Amino acid sequence: MTRRAIFRCDAGPGIGAGHLIRCAALADALVSDGWNCGFAMGEDAAKTVGSMLPQAPHRFAWLDGGPDGEARRLRAVWPEGCELLVVDHYGRDAEFERACRPWAKRILAIDDLADRPHDCDTLLDQTLGRAEADYTGLVPGHCRMLLGPGYALLRRQFAWARARSLAERRPASGIRRIFVSFGGTDGLNLTPVALAGIAESGLTAAVDVVLGPQARSRADVERRFATLPAPCRAHVNPTDVAAVMGRADIAIGAAGTMSWERCCLGLPSLAVVSAGNQRQIAAALAGEGAAIELGRGSDVTPSRVADGLHAVNDGNGTLAAMSAAAAAICDGMGTQRVAGLFAP
Repeated sequence: MTRRAIFRCDAGPGIGAGHLIRCAALADALVSDGWNCGFAMGEDAAKTVGSMLPQAPHRFAWLDGGPDGEARRLRAVWPEGCELLVVDHYGRDAEFERACRPWAKRILAIDDLADRPHDCDTLLDQTLGRAEADYTGLVPGHCRMLLGPGYALLRRQFAWARARSLAERRPASGIRRIFVSFGGTDGLNLTPVALAGIAESGLTAAVDVVLGPQARSRADVERRFATLPAPCRAHVNPTDVAAVMGRADIAIGAAGTMSWERCCLGLPSLAVVSAGNQRQIAAALAGEGAAIELGRGSDVTPSRVADGLHAVNDGNGTLAAMSAAAAAICDGMGTQRVAGLFAP
């Protein structure tokens, strides 16, 4: 009999697309193992990241209203219930999960805040440095804990690209290509700031910018390309972002879900805190030597970006050391590890 997994996640201007992307990565792995997967999301998610939504065979249900009665609405869409409910939503906690118990055999909660209780059988927090003690009193005693980037839910393209990216990396030659991306929405409009910083640095490096389909900065980005001395290209929602990322020597971006993608490919970064939940990630990456933390998005200036680039491109092996540190954090196999735990 086909097993069913339902994902309750969301995306939008405020939270970006990271929750959706990591849930889609797990759903694709489960489908490969014979599962049937469905997604339940808020109606505004389709407007924000519509073209980034996973493709068939996944079924989508668009929910209106708040958390009250949401478990009942989910059951109306999937009256037969599910073997696995995956909850990846900052606005849902133990109360919602408990209400889903009658029709969900197992519940996996994905979190990276450790700030609210969960009624789940498994909890996944891919934050670097996360410890079981952070969830003391927030999860049931029987809950299985999956903690750290070893369980990071990355798309399979990153595991496939890892070996080639690491083998072709030539950090001793300095920065030749820069990867810039602030997620699917770039809600703080930081991409133009990063490009201004590259221009200020004076580096003659090619630039690849990855934007989501609804990123408001696209026109500004393309105008700023004219201020840079080397070839630049904007990639809008590319199907193989790992290939684009793997060619770079340094990345400039938010310290969110994409952090683990960069680490998988051994790509050092200048990390920006674009949301509150990214503070711990940015600090941990900097502490491991995989990134230079540029601070909060509202405080980042072109000069700070330029200084970060010069600090990495010092000719003293800094870039090579950062690449090795990043690669040691995440091997890209987390999705397969998690999916394997739910095998029959």
